[in-house]
Amino acid sequence: MKLSMWTLYDWLEKKDFRPTAAISDGKPHIEGLRFPKDGQEFEPTGDFAQIVSGRAASGGGSFQTALVCGVDMVLLPTANAQQVCNAVLDAFSFFDKWEQRLLMALLEGRTLQDLLDIAHQVFQRPMFIKSDSSWVFAITGGYDISVHPDWARLEDSAVTKQSDFNAVKAVSLDPQFQMTFLQHYPAILKSPFYQGNVLHANVWLEDRRVCEIVAVENGRPFVQGDVHLMYQFATIVERYMKSNRPLYLSLSGLSAFFVELIEGKPVTPLNFDVARKTANWGEQDDLTVVCIGGCSQCETPIMSVLRERLMDTLRYSCTFSYNSQIVCVVDVSKNDGYDALIQFLSELIPQDAFRWGVSYEFSGLEQMPDHYKQAAQLLQRACAAGKTSLTMYQAVLSLMEEHLNSLPELQSLVHPDVRRLQQIDRQSESQYVKTLLEYLICGGNYTDTAQRLGLHRNSLIYRMTRIQEIIHCNLDDLHTRKVLLFSLLISNNIGT
Repeated sequence: MKLSMWTLYDWLEKKDFRPTAAISDGKPHIEGLRFPKDGQEFEPTGDFAQIVSGRAASGGGSFQTALVCGVDMVLLPTANAQQVCNAVLDAFSFFDKWEQRLLMALLEGRTLQDLLDIAHQVFQRPMFIKSDSSWVFAITGGYDISVHPDWARLEDSAVTKQSDFNAVKAVSLDPQFQMTFLQHYPAILKSPFYQGNVLHANVWLEDRRVCEIVAVENGRPFVQGDVHLMYQFATIVERYMKSNRPLYLSLSGLSAFFVELIEGKPVTPLNFDVARKTANWGEQDDLTVVCIGGCSQCETPIMSVLRERLMDTLRYSCTFSYNSQIVCVVDVSKNDGYDALIQFLSELIPQDAFRWGVSYEFSGLEQMPDHYKQAAQLLQRACAAGKTSLTMYQAVLSLMEEHLNSLPELQSLVHPDVRRLQQIDRQSESQYVKTLLEYLICGGNYTDTAQRLGLHRNSLIYRMTRIQEIIHCNLDDLHTRKVLLFSLLISNNIGT
C-alpha cells in the first residue's frame, strides 16, 4: 500500500519519536524505503522514502535522523537510522495488511458494511457511508447518541433507506460547506450539522458523486495522515461501486429514454410505445415537464433527497437527474390536472432550497425535448427573478414580447396609428395603448373592456372617442382591427 509522509509522520509520533514535519506535498505515493549506498550522496526520489542524516537533510540542524521523500521530510531529534527504519517498516507492514483485508473483502464479494468495519480498525472513530441522497449504506456499530444526537437516526436510515432531511438541508444550504460535494480528495472539515470536524470523502463514478464517506472526531482530533488513509479507503469503495454498478449508478429504462430524447439521439416509434406502456400513460393523456434546480452553488445531497421523494410520491411520472437538475415528466391528466399538479409541487418542494419551472402540457412524446427546454428556461427565469417557481402560463406573455422585440422586421410592420398612441402616452402619461388593446381583445364590447380596465363605461366611451380622433384608421373594419391588435402585441409597450 502506498503511504504518505503525513501517515508516516503520524505513525512516528504515536511511537514517541517526537518528529518534526517539513511536508509540503504529502500525497500517498510512497511505495517503501530505499537506502543509499555507503558514500553515496543523498538524492531525493519520488516514490521511495530514504533514511538519511538529519543534519545533512536539515542543512546542519540538530536532528539525528531524517526520513525524506522528494521535497518532504520528517526530522527526528534522537532516534537513530535503525530505529526509524524498524518503525517505518512496521507502518508499511501494518497498512499493507489492512489494504489486503479490504481487497480480499472485495474479491470475496462481501458487503459495503464489511468494508466499513475493516476501515474502522484503522480509523477507530464513528464512520458511515451515505448515498448521494444521504441515506446510509453502512455505519459502524457500537456507538450511541453520545457521538451526536442524530446518530440513532443515521442507524435507522441504514434500515429504512430514508435520509434525515434536516441534516441534509443543514449541510446543503451552508454556503461554506456546499463546495465539499465537488471535492475529489478527502478533507478535514467543520460540519454545520455536527458542529465539529469530520473527515469527509466523496466517491465518484463517471463524474457523478455516488456516495460520501464520513468519519466523526468523537473526541479524537484528526491529523493529516488520516486524510490520506481515507483516500486509500475511498479508492477501495470506488472499486466496490464499479463492481456493483447496477445498484449504485443506473438510470431506469424510461429515464434513459428521455435523456436520449433530450440529447437528440435516434429513437423509433416502438420506443415511444414502450415508454407510454412503462409509465402507464394513455395516448391522449396530457403530459408536462418540470425542471428543478437547487439554490446552492453546486449539486448537493438535498437534490438527491428531493429526487427520491418525488419518485416516491409523484404519481404517473418519470423523475431523473440531468444536467445538475431534477427533471420530471408527469402525466397531468392522471394527476387531477395542471393546477392540482402545481399545488402539489408547491407543497412538496421546499421554497428555501429550490427553484423550478413547468412547461405547457403536451401529448406526443416526441414533443418532450421542446417542453424540457421550456421548463429549463423557466427555471432560469425563476432564479433570475428570485421566484420559487414559474409556469409557462405565467411567463408566456413576457417571453412572446421578448421574442417579438428581437425581430426588427416585425417592428417595422407595426401600424403607424399604434406609434402615434405610444408617443402621446409617453408625453401625457395617458393610457391610450392599453385601452385600445383591451378594447380589441374584448371584441369591441364596451362593458367587458370597462370592467377589465376598472373604468366606468362612460369614461371608457370618452377615452375611445378620443382615440378615434387621434388615429386615422377605421375601427369598425374587421381587417383593420386585426392589424391593430397584432401591431399592439408586437410593439414593445405590450406590458404597459
